[in-house]
Amino acid sequence: MKTNAFILILTTLATLLFTSCEKTNFGIIRPSAHVSSTTHPIPAITELDVADRFEVEVNFSDSENDLRIEANENLHQYIVVEQTGGKLTIQLKRFHPSISGVPVLKVYLTTPSVQSFKAEGSTTIHVLDPWQVNKASIELTGASAWYGTLEANRLDAKLSGASTLSLEGSVQDFAVNAEGACEMTGFAFEVGNLDTDLSGASSLSLTVQDAMRVRATGASMVYYQGNAVIEYQNLTGGSQIIKR
Repeated sequence: MKTNAFILILTTLATLLFTSCEKTNFGIIRPSAHVSSTTHPIPAITELDVADRFEVEVNFSDSENDLRIEANENLHQYIVVEQTGGKLTIQLKRFHPSISGVPVLKVYLTTPSVQSFKAEGSTTIHVLDPWQVNKASIELTGASAWYGTLEANRLDAKLSGASTLSLEGSVQDFAVNAEGACEMTGFAFEVGNLDTDLSGASSLSLTVQDAMRVRATGASMVYYQGNAVIEYQNLTGGSQIIKR
């Protein structure tokens, strides 16, 4: 009886351990040579959240809502597309094989407008049309990147883990938090007021015309053009503000 009870306890513990682990892959899969596309009917969205190495192209159209995903034939089964309210999420299944080599994971989205972008896990987003919105939000984590032109009253951006934000256009108010060797590039991006918090060797390059408030640590840098007044600065660990 004691032996049976002991075995039962060990089995239970092993089951609990397995189910509680944050393991995200089972085995290895090599992407197939054949690439195919799937289309997904979607209503208008306000948020786009993409993870797991996807390459995303976004176009804006007043008359179209279209989502097409291009991938290696044997990878489609692991791709998850979910929409909750106005939020569209695209990612790989939580439990999926480790993908060897260089997969084809591409998203083509056409939609009237988006208010918020989020990219994580080495995802790259290219916005091909000018993004015109009142208040915009961009969040990048895990070596992700965002490229595009923005016209807005306000942009809130959060960058972490060696992510890159490349912008053109203009906003009146720009608040950005960047940590972990992130980079925001674009002297062609003009803002009225800048409020930024940088750490871990992150850097900004932009044009500021009115006012700047800068907190920077860990060899972080702000490079700027324009006629902005520096209203506040707290620079530590070799961080600098440099006018170009």
